[in-house]
Amino acid sequence: MTLPDPVTPPTKHEVEHLFGQCLLRFQAFEFLMKSIVARHRVSGSKTTKPEDALTRRASETRRKTMGFLVNDMMGSVLVPAGQEGLPDTTEAASVSSFAFVSQISFPPEEFAKIEAEHRGLLMLRNSLVHNFLVEHDLRSEAGCLVAGKTLTAAIDRVIANSGLGQLPFVLRAIRFPLTWNQFVRPT
Repeated sequence: MTLPDPVTPPTKHEVEHLFGQCLLRFQAFEFLMKSIVARHRVSGSKTTKPEDALTRRASETRRKTMGFLVNDMMGSVLVPAGQEGLPDTTEAASVSSFAFVSQISFPPEEFAKIEAEHRGLLMLRNSLVHNFLVEHDLRSEAGCLVAGKTLTAAIDRVIANSGLGQLPFVLRAIRFPLTWNQFVRPT
């Protein structure tokens, strides 16, 4: 993403527009993580319908913050090679049960890189949401220029490192259909 004209500093309105675009990219990334986390593991007893288990997981996942989602992704969905498989916290062993887990394993170095990038995106998002106005003076041209560059770099980083460019592929790869409505509270 580029600023409209590198010679003319962006106006406060243009910075606000970029801020909105940036937050929308982060929300799309968060939705992608919710979709993956909700679908990657399904379990229940012999009386549980798989559809009910999926609905329960979607409901639990809907309430999670981006920080919790990143924690769920790392080590549960995305795992270092050799740590694949179901955790010990499936349904009680004395009851007939089912469990399905979908994971992607990476060599330890690659996993560490992916985890660091996800945590970095989380820190960037939190910084923008909680500290942007403190860190950027939108009353001056110089402040707007710095803010515009910061937001442009953030948008580029989210697109490059969040998998948003691969969203259709990822959602098709996960076979259980969930919709946006399962993550949004009815009004």
